[in-house]
Amino acid sequence: MTSTVHTLPAHDLMTFFMGEAAQRATHNLSPSFGEPLSVAELLDYEPGAAEALTALSLDYTGVDGGVALRSDISGRMPDIDADDIVVTGGADEAIALLLTALVEVGSRVVVQSPAYLPLRSVAAWRGAQISDLPCREEAGWAIDLDQFDALCQRGCRVAILNIPHNPTGYIPTPAEIDAILEILDRTGGWLIVDEVYAGIPPGEDAWTPFASRHPRCITLNGLSKSYGLPGLRIGWIASKDREAIGLVKRLRQHFNSFTPAPSQFLAEIALKHTAAIHRRNWEIAAQSHAALTQFLDTHKDRFSWTPPAGGVNAFVRWHGAGGTRDLSDRLLAEARLLLAPSAFFGAGDDHVRIGFGKRDLADGLSRLSDWLAAGS
Repeated sequence: MTSTVHTLPAHDLMTFFMGEAAQRATHNLSPSFGEPLSVAELLDYEPGAAEALTALSLDYTGVDGGVALRSDISGRMPDIDADDIVVTGGADEAIALLLTALVEVGSRVVVQSPAYLPLRSVAAWRGAQISDLPCREEAGWAIDLDQFDALCQRGCRVAILNIPHNPTGYIPTPAEIDAILEILDRTGGWLIVDEVYAGIPPGEDAWTPFASRHPRCITLNGLSKSYGLPGLRIGWIASKDREAIGLVKRLRQHFNSFTPAPSQFLAEIALKHTAAIHRRNWEIAAQSHAALTQFLDTHKDRFSWTPPAGGVNAFVRWHGAGGTRDLSDRLLAEARLLLAPSAFFGAGDDHVRIGFGKRDLADGLSRLSDWLAAGS
C-alpha cells in the first residue's frame, strides 16, 4: 500500500530562535514584530479595563471566537460579517487550519517566495504540488504577474501571498492588486493573503483586506506583528466564501475550538484602539528604521537593500565572504547576535532578515558594527 502520509519538515526559523544558543544571545537582529506592549500599557488605553479584566469569567468562550471579538474584527473589514470570521490561536494556527482544510493530496498550490516557511511546508505536508512564485530583488521584490497568471492557469487550488511581505516589506500597487484579482477571476481557486503586517506604516490603516475585495479571497491576520501583541496568541481567518469558512470551522471542532477569554478581552481593547497602537509602534519602528538606514549606509561594502514599503522587516543582501547561513552561525557564536539567514525563507544564501520593529535594534547594530570592525 502506498502511504499518503508526508513528513512535516522542521521549522528552521522557529528552531533557530528557540535554540539553546539563541536563548543566550544579547540581541535579536531579526525580530518579526512591533515592540510588544505590556498588559498595563494595553489596559491604559481603555478606562475601567483593569477592573473589568479582574472580574472576567474564565468560562468557555464562543466557538470560533466570541461574538464581540468577531464583530470587532468584522467591523474593520468592509462587507465581512461576524459569521465570516474564525478566531484562532495566533496566525500560525490560522495557517495550519486553512491549509489542512483546503489542501488535498495532489492539490496544486502557488506560494510567493521568499516565504514564511509554514505557508509552504504545511501545504507540502498535506501532499500538495507546490509551485513557487519567486519574487526577485532586481524587480523590487514585486510579484511577477505574468508568472502568477501562468501558474494559476495550471489548475491551481490555492494561491498564497503575504502582503505586506515578510521578509522583504513589498506591497503591491493598486494596479497590481487589480491584476491579481483579475487573474483569480479567470483561473478560479482560492487566494489566501497573509496580512499580519497591515497597518504598518499607519497610512495603511485605510488598507482594504483581500477578503473584502473578492469572494474567493481569504484574509489571514492577527495581533502579533503590527500590533506588537504576540503573547496574546490571537489570529483570525476571514472570508465571504461559505465553503472555505465551513471547512475550517468543521476541522477546528476536532482541535481547539476556543481561544482564552483573557486574550480575547485584551484583543477587543487592542482592536478598539488600533490607530493609537499602530501609531505608537510605527514611531518606535521609524527610529529603528533610521538606525538601520544609517548602518547600511556606513557598511555599503558589506550590505545593500531595497527599502521595505511596509511591515517591520528588511531583506538585506550580504556582500561579505561566505554565505549568510555561515554569517549567522558566526555571529551567534562570536558576538551572541541573532541574525536570520535567507535559507530559512527558502531564498538562497545571500540575504538576511533584519527586523526594525523594536527599540533595541540600534544597540544590536552597534554590536554588529564592532564585530565587523574587528575584521570578522
